[in-house]
Amino acid sequence: MNFRTSKLARPTRSRDPAARLTPGIVRAAGGRGSLAAPGRLGSLWASAVWAGSIVAVSISLAFAQQPGPRFRTDGWHADEYGRADGYPVGTRATSEQLRFLIGAYSRGDGQWPTRDIAAPSAASPLGRAATEPAITYRSAGGSHTLDNYLDQYPTTALLIVGGDRILVERYQYDRRDTDRFTSQSMAKTVLALLIGIAVQEGSIRSIEDTAETYVAALRGSEYGRTPIKALLQMSSGIDFKYSYSDNDGPSEDTAMLNRLRRESVADAVLTFNRRVAQPGTRFNYTSADSLVLGLVLTGATGRTVSDYAREKLWEPLGAEARATWRIDRSGKEMLGFGWVRGRVGLSPPPRFECPRC
Repeated sequence: MNFRTSKLARPTRSRDPAARLTPGIVRAAGGRGSLAAPGRLGSLWASAVWAGSIVAVSISLAFAQQPGPRFRTDGWHADEYGRADGYPVGTRATSEQLRFLIGAYSRGDGQWPTRDIAAPSAASPLGRAATEPAITYRSAGGSHTLDNYLDQYPTTALLIVGGDRILVERYQYDRRDTDRFTSQSMAKTVLALLIGIAVQEGSIRSIEDTAETYVAALRGSEYGRTPIKALLQMSSGIDFKYSYSDNDGPSEDTAMLNRLRRESVADAVLTFNRRVAQPGTRFNYTSADSLVLGLVLTGATGRTVSDYAREKLWEPLGAEARATWRIDRSGKEMLGFGWVRGRVGLSPPPRFECPRC
């Protein structure tokens, strides 16, 4: 799914190339979370999204910087990411190449078939701190500032929300607060939220049910005999070797799954039909488990994942703009990889006042 958010990540050490650039949300300590001015996330959303690699964050009582989004046209190793050419989007074939990553993952709408998730009629605003707080974090035995971090990591965007206020909003590599970023594997968390909602509402009777209870295409397969709970825990026990390195690219299993899922999600996961552990006994990170969960959600609710996400998440969150979820040729959402581009909040960015900040 592609939506407006961000993740702090060390690209050169990441498990997949997208994590090199996906932007970051940090929920400040003690904040209760809330939602959204343009592309801003809060409560329900922020609590669900994995946010960053900062070991410890402290917010000083001294507020140093002026409020409002701050923009840079450069960033760590910007030339390698295509600065001279305006960070080009490229094509499907080149989207994973370093030079095209920034463009493809923030302005790559239209590269792949997608399904829309409509925005609600009204967006949910956040307040903004009158001044940006001075923030430091500790890592590798030293104290560092946000500027230090942004100078050393290829972060396209960084948003920090505390309570119901935006504290920090930064953009690099000529990205703007109106851009929409690809969420990548944060889609797995969103999918888990939707599964939980389906259980609460009774569409799924229990997470102890097996996948084939809701997906006829999986009946008789090892994935079909796997409980939903094990899929949520990434402990299906199915033989799948996941890896993604900058030097070697994806593992053979990952590359096969990526290729086959474009045609049919169900056929892709059925390719992996050898059990090496009992469900729930061994953790093994794989997007195949999430793909099966997407099939379960569709089978249980009788609706597309996009439509269900619109009603249960996107509208309640007060998203500013529509989102899109990438689909395969049969029209099934490709859960766990390419979900939505979209933004949460108001546009254009309003001016906020915070007398008590």
